Amino acid sequence: MKKTKKSICFTPILIIALVLACIPNSIYASIYQSGIKLFFGYRNMTEEEIYLSQKDTPAKELVQEIIKLEKELPAGTQNKIALVAHLTALIEKKDEFTPQELLQLITDKNTDVALDSALVQMFVNKKDANISDLLPLLKDPRVNHQTKESIVALGQFSTSEFAHIFQSNLDSSICVIAMKRMTALDENLAYDLALPILTNIQSQDTFPSCASSSQFISACLGATRYFEVHTPTSKEKENFIKDREKVISCLIDLYNKTTDDLVKDQSI
Repeated sequence: MKKTKKSICFTPILIIALVLACIPNSIYASIYQSGIKLFFGYRNMTEEEIYLSQKDTPAKELVQEIIKLEKELPAGTQNKIALVAHLTALIEKKDEFTPQELLQLITDKNTDVALDSALVQMFVNKKDANISDLLPLLKDPRVNHQTKESIVALGQFSTSEFAHIFQSNLDSSICVIAMKRMTALDENLAYDLALPILTNIQSQDTFPSCASSSQFISACLGATRYFEVHTPTSKEKENFIKDREKVISCLIDLYNKTTDDLVKDQSI
């Protein structure tokens, strides 16, 4: 696939996905040059040319094209980068769908992770969509885990809704994402939810198996973020210092108890 100095303007969620995945450009090029049947037609096109070729395609037709392309991709999240141009074109067509149609597509067994993430972003961006309608999907067995992560990462939920998501998903990575969102909205609530988890784990003789890494990481995020951003009043200062020392003591104790390298990293 050809490269040009000019590139299409990617949406924030796609940029974040690419950055987190640490995907080298060579992989993007190799997908189109590999001779895979459906991708072969794009082998000599730049990202911008692919995007422009799909810009005027009817939205529902483009969805079906992306479903076919995503199914053909080799296994591995890094290969999803090959769909960026198509997904960018699709996201701009959010108004060609009703909120209910987008929800139905997200739960469709034929859609996969990359397309689902774009559909979630389209739903979030729609002015006539009720964001709370995404919440039932977090319990829907038809929706894959990565899509549920996208819902929590992108959804503009209320603080209480994020708190409920956090408490309902303590044994999965979803609770970490919910805690990150909460710390940006209400660091006091995040701290109140995090501290009991840390102290409960600390009360055990050994790092308990019931405390998942996700649960522990989210609690660390909530507790430490509070002390990073909260400025105590003169009346609060004494208790603030005591609470901070308590959390530090807790993290040191947990560091010494666990043999999990991930947990140790979060304790530091």
